[in-house]
Amino acid sequence: MTLRMKIAAGSAAVLLVTGLVFAQVQSSTAHGGMQRHFQFIANYLSLTDAQKQAAQTILQEAHAQAEPILAQLKTGHQDMAAAVKGGKSDAELTAIATAQGNLMGQLAAIHAKAMSKIYAQLTPD
Repeated sequence: MTLRMKIAAGSAAVLLVTGLVFAQVQSSTAHGGMQRHFQFIANYLSLTDAQKQAAQTILQEAHAQAEPILAQLKTGHQDMAAAVKGGKSDAELTAIATAQGNLMGQLAAIHAKAMSKIYAQLTPD
């Protein structure tokens, strides 16, 4: 695989994982859009059926891991808004922001691990 192909494949994998791991499915329309996005990337990379299945499994696992963290981030966002409106101290605001940053780091780790697993499935073809 040439460097250009590796970069394109890596970029496509990043887009795929980012779009699917962090998207929150709120309707069948959103789910359909994610499926079309997955198919576009799978076609672009010429994934085999086995690679598609492996990638979907990896993404489903990553999404399951990300869901509770996303819920915590939403709660943290609400807590931050309440703290700001409530005139909380700098230390309290810092504590909430630090907790949010930790959660974002966890999401980044889930994303990186999923991307690595998908990238390992790619072949020169």
